[in-house]
Amino acid sequence: MSKLVFTTKGKEHIIKKNVIHNLQSSASYRIGNTQVVCGISTEIVQMIQDGKEPQHIEVEIKRSGLNEDKSAMIESIQKWIEEVLNDKDLFGNREKFIVSTEDKETSFYQKIRLVNYIIDDDGSVFDVAILASITALLTRLFNKK
Repeated sequence: MSKLVFTTKGKEHIIKKNVIHNLQSSASYRIGNTQVVCGISTEIVQMIQDGKEPQHIEVEIKRSGLNEDKSAMIESIQKWIEEVLNDKDLFGNREKFIVSTEDKETSFYQKIRLVNYIIDDDGSVFDVAILASITALLTRLFNKK
């Protein structure tokens, strides 16, 4: 597990990679007392030809026993991360995740599942959840196991 620590605007940031060892990728991000752990798993899914874009990234938010807050901001984290990371205008090279069979009749794609565990929140959970998700995704892309 690697760790990076730095301070901005008087708040300490602590980033750790590969904190959950039985997943393909994970990261912990802490700013002040707010901490989120993001775990990533992937699966190969058959594409359904229904005219809709497949949702390549699926996000789930879980709260620890320490943080049972059900605020609207926490509920919006999942939707916001999914919308941004599944936006084909922002991430236009998604075709590289699609594989077709030789007969071109069946296609499969890699679905990425992010689970964000809110460990503690002192007010910056939205930022920390996004940073934990991006750190875990980058760890997955650059350090494939």
